[in-house]
Amino acid sequence: MPEDAWPVPASDSGYLQYLYVDALQQVACDHDVTLYLDCAIGSFVFVNEPLVWVVGEPGDRDALVEEFNVWPRQVTCAPMIRIRALACC
Repeated sequence: MPEDAWPVPASDSGYLQYLYVDALQQVACDHDVTLYLDCAIGSFVFVNEPLVWVVGEPGDRDALVEEFNVWPRQVTCAPMIRIRALACC
């Protein structure tokens, strides 16, 4: 993980079930950041545990964090992938 990465905590506890790569890419592009995920399908994420790590400084950090408020119940990394970086092209 890059040293300058900062966490987006899970807003709730739950099992990670899906990965919406297009949505993650759009969030990264909209906020001009790189996202790193360290999770696997079936993982249980506890509230306030880092869900996504962010490199870069979005114009509105609170708006970026808000994008992930429902993710503990809806999003996961692909199996066998421990860290995946998504960046705006």
